Amino acid sequence: MKAVILTFDRLPISFLGCYGHSLVKTPHFDQLASKSVVYDQHYAENIDPAAPAHAWTTGCYHFPRPADRQLAMPNVGDVLNRAGVDTTLISEHDSHTPSANCGTAVRVAGQDGLAVSLEATPFAQLVSQAEITLNDEWCNGTSDQLLWLHSKGVPPEWLPPRAFARAAMSRSFAAEADADDEQSPSDIPAESSSEKSSDSESNDSIAEPETDATEIVIEELPDESFDDFVEALVGAALDESGAANLSIEEWQVARAVLAGYVELLDRSLGRLLSAISERAGEDAILFIVTAREGIPAGERAMMSLPAVSLPEEIIHTPLFVQHPGVEPGTRRQQLVQTVDLVPTLLDWFQVDASELPCEGQSLLSSTTLTENREREYICLGDGTSSCGIRTPQRYLIQDRADDKPSEIAPQLFVKPDDIWETNEVSAQSPAEVETLTATLEHCIQQAQNHMPADFPEMTMPQ
Repeated sequence: MKAVILTFDRLPISFLGCYGHSLVKTPHFDQLASKSVVYDQHYAENIDPAAPAHAWTTGCYHFPRPADRQLAMPNVGDVLNRAGVDTTLISEHDSHTPSANCGTAVRVAGQDGLAVSLEATPFAQLVSQAEITLNDEWCNGTSDQLLWLHSKGVPPEWLPPRAFARAAMSRSFAAEADADDEQSPSDIPAESSSEKSSDSESNDSIAEPETDATEIVIEELPDESFDDFVEALVGAALDESGAANLSIEEWQVARAVLAGYVELLDRSLGRLLSAISERAGEDAILFIVTAREGIPAGERAMMSLPAVSLPEEIIHTPLFVQHPGVEPGTRRQQLVQTVDLVPTLLDWFQVDASELPCEGQSLLSSTTLTENREREYICLGDGTSSCGIRTPQRYLIQDRADDKPSEIAPQLFVKPDDIWETNEVSAQSPAEVETLTATLEHCIQQAQNHMPADFPEMTMPQ
């Protein structure tokens, strides 16, 4: 039995073709989707960047628990090692999410930036090391094997090699010229098209000619000038005060640069898919690809929407699960979460689940779930000031202070229709707010007061 797990710190689900984006070119993610179970409702559990442990390594909820309890939880790497599974972790040196304690650990380094080559980027370096491992160890090994690949995904400053940025910009400009008032279903909703730059103030740090002139200038800029322009624009987009002053046109360019970085990841993913296919032989393989969190990329600024805690663009993440027991290309709508990765691994390697008490559920079972066995809800948070509860139809966000609910009223949104949390409906549904708030508080208190082995099954209070 063999498994490959590919986890990213950050990957925007709305920039993947298989999740609905028609402009970003992600043929290898799309190829993976065609051979996998694709989960349309997969969510983060804890997006706290300072968390000392992560649900990927424990199968448990971390956002309500203090650091000492998180660190006291068993690690899936230790459990698999004791069970005789050969475990290898390959990770980028500047990725931040805590990883499994694998028997072999390799760190790779790379460079980001407009002037670097594709081969020098961190994810390309990680895939190169993975190819070596697959060739040297998988072809010769006879034991069960886990290869865990961990990448930061899209870095905090999303600057891909120049060729990727230019190509993504060209497509964005061409689509804008051809589409008139129409936009991609996965991109900014059509009503935002009326909010053009005539209503926006120019950012002082970035030249903003008329739209057509901007496109011509960017297309014709020599490399050095192009780099200066893009670096300044992306820097402004990532700065809270600078982002507030960007026009819609500037956001579209910044988002095109982000699309270029996603396409860079897709290119190297193609090499990884080929390596797995070529070197797997006749062995049964579990292959999972997912991300810790998504990326806000100006959607709210472009639509003039207020910020919300734990927005959809951060908590909603991709999940692909490929193994011989499922029909390729299947889409699943049940609620799943990062806590489900560890129980899936234990299930795959047939390791006694009592070795690591999990609060998630195996995805190998959930691929054949009947409707009445699906989760009623999931809980999530940022480990400090905000938490939320998501059902198939509703999403409630609650601000907290000192581990207690704040005086700020919870926010309630209709899901999955209200993608960007534009319509807050708590006033129309006070009974739902009360029930969901009580359920969320119940789960938080249970997690804070119990370790996983004592944690009761999560069910909606009646």
